[in-house]
Parts: sequence; structure tokens; C-alpha cells
Amino acid sequence: MRRACIVFFLLSIISSAVSAQAPDIGRIAIYADSFRTVNEVDLPAPYTLFDVYIFCQPSVNGMYCAEFMLQSTTGSMIVAATDWHPGTSVVLGDLATGVSACLLECQADWVLLARASMMSSIIDPAILEVVKHPDVGYYQFANCLEGSPIEPVFIGPQLCYNQSCTSDTDPPSPTGVDVENDYRITVSFDEKLFEPDAMDHANYLIYRTDQPEDSIPVNFARLEDE
Repeated sequence: MRRACIVFFLLSIISSAVSAQAPDIGRIAIYADSFRTVNEVDLPAPYTLFDVYIFCQPSVNGMYCAEFMLQSTTGSMIVAATDWHPGTSVVLGDLATGVSACLLECQADWVLLARASMMSSIIDPAILEVVKHPDVGYYQFANCLEGSPIEPVFIGPQLCYNQSCTSDTDPPSPTGVDVENDYRITVSFDEKLFEPDAMDHANYLIYRTDQPEDSIPVNFARLEDE
């Protein structure tokens, strides 16, 4: 879970609709097939090999590079082999410890960045998810604008094994509020927040429920791991 400090209501809502038009924000997704239709895998025994397909959806700015890491919620995942996109120009690191992968040409639509053969040392229900590259501190793209600037991305869907994946169509909801002093309020949410939006203080508004017209401006917001 992530925590947002000096915040109360998150006004922006993440849309999961798929459109032929490139989205404003890109996405890294994990599937169990090359058609982007399956995100569940049943593993009958430990060390059963299965394939994972890592797709990237560029934003309106296109995509040259992606930086991220794969991580299992049980910490039991093993990457046996990885086949990268044939147009890949450089790969630094690996999926299990953090990878930076770049393509020779700018991508404007969904692209299969890599297919990985993986196995799990246990068969407990778990989720394989995209997490932040540990050395960079983000999951992100280098886009196709001049100078290939970095931009944040959405993640998901993730890959579930030995359990069902449920579609998350609801925005994050507050689960608790802690008024620490006159200047700081900590709010806990029920799921991860999109960091650029979460750290934009203009997305928040604090007011009394009996006097919504009497609001207090938020001057700063930051995320904290919980």
C-alpha cells in the first residue's frame, strides 16, 4: 500500500479504456499469451516452465526505452530465459533485478518488448507484477520527443498464477486519515497511486463535510511506502 501525506481527496481517475488512439500516458503490461487476452496461469507443480509476455503501450509521445523490474508477491519467481524484441538495440540488467531496454526505432503502438520463460519454486497463489527499477526508482519510458525525455507509465494488467485476477476499474479510495498536526495530514489508500498525479498537490482538496465551501489549500504532497 502507498500513503499520501498532506492530501485528502484524489481528483484524477485512471481510465482503463482501450483505444486505437495513443493514450496520454503509456503502460507496461504482463500477459500469458501473445494476443494480450490471458493474464492467469495455473501451475501444477513447482518449477513448471511457463511463458510471460511483456507488452508496452506507448503514450502519444511514443517510446524508445523502458525501465522496470518484475517481481512476484511470493518472491519465488525464476527467469529461465528471455527473448527480446528483434529491434532491441540495448538491454542493461535483467527482468529479475531491474532492466533498461531500448529499441532501434520509435514505437507508436503496442509492442511485445520481451517473452520470458519463467518458473516458480512454489505453487502458492501469487501475482507477478511490474515494479520500480531499483536503481532508477521508477517504472518509466524514454519517449520519442527530442532528447528522448523520461516519462512515467501506468502498469497492468499483472499476471496471476494459481489464482484468479480481478479487473481493477475503481480509483484508489482512502482507508484512513491521521491528522498529525496543524500542517500535516496523512491519508492511507487501498491501493497503489500513480505517482505523478499523487504528488501533484493541486489534485487535492481538504474541507469539512459540513462546510464543503470552506476549503483549505494543499501546498505539498508526497508518497510514502507503508
